[in-house]
Amino acid sequence: MDWASYRACQEAGAMIATGNEHVYARTVTLTDLGNGGAGHGATGAPDRVAVGPGRTFVVVSGLGGRSKRDYECAAHDDDTWWATVYTRNYYL
Repeated sequence: MDWASYRACQEAGAMIATGNEHVYARTVTLTDLGNGGAGHGATGAPDRVAVGPGRTFVVVSGLGGRSKRDYECAAHDDDTWWATVYTRNYYL
């Protein structure tokens, strides 16, 4: 998927579900998908998401297979948009 597809979901207020990543993760509410420098518009508390026009969240559900992927800490040090992450070597 490209950022335009994700933004179209955000504009419509649709939830975004992805898979095939060998992890589980969910974001907080996002209001500016594709703008990584602004944290994709991450807002709100990790235990509540708001969905509606201009607001969405992303869930990655990829633990149906045989293995979990490692979390690459150096690649994600400044990620502020994840509410929860579950990988082979990391849990948030």
